[in-house]
Amino acid sequence: MGPQQRLIQALRQGRGPDAESLEDYLSMAGQAAWNRLCDLARMNPAQVGDEVVDILAPRSVEAPGSFTALLLAIAAKDGARRGRLVALCRERLPLHPGPGLAAAGYNLHEFHSLLDPEWLELAGRHFEQHPEGAWGILEAAAMYEQHLVKPEHVDAFEARRGSMPRDYFVVMLSLAGHRPEEAPD
Repeated sequence: MGPQQRLIQALRQGRGPDAESLEDYLSMAGQAAWNRLCDLARMNPAQVGDEVVDILAPRSVEAPGSFTALLLAIAAKDGARRGRLVALCRERLPLHPGPGLAAAGYNLHEFHSLLDPEWLELAGRHFEQHPEGAWGILEAAAMYEQHLVKPEHVDAFEARRGSMPRDYFVVMLSLAGHRPEEAPD
């Protein structure tokens, strides 16, 4: 049994379509395949190797949020692949920014060690495609990686506070506890 067959067996868990290749499995199982891939990436990122990611990347249009979640899960747990996977995630995100931001905004809370200024820039640039995801990225940074949040980020998002008032207040309260010197008199 080759590596793709072992992966398919792990994805199938004794049920689901029996396929000869990952491409066939994705075609037959649809979104369920992407969900299982994300689960597998969280549990055992080594099973979703670079050759699998290379097969998935052109098909990410089928499930762009799942692809983003999968890449972030692997990148958070596999330091040797982190740079490549985060770069691929950012490269693909503008192709489908709504689902990409949604997945990033959710998953970067758990995987906040992956946050950097480029994530905040992407959130601001693609805000209109998924405000909740964009706020999620800023919120994760404000809660866990406060050093990344600069006054220009706060200003840009403050102008959009009406879109997600709860998120706005979470961001402001999170930052207030870490930056008392910036609190109003």
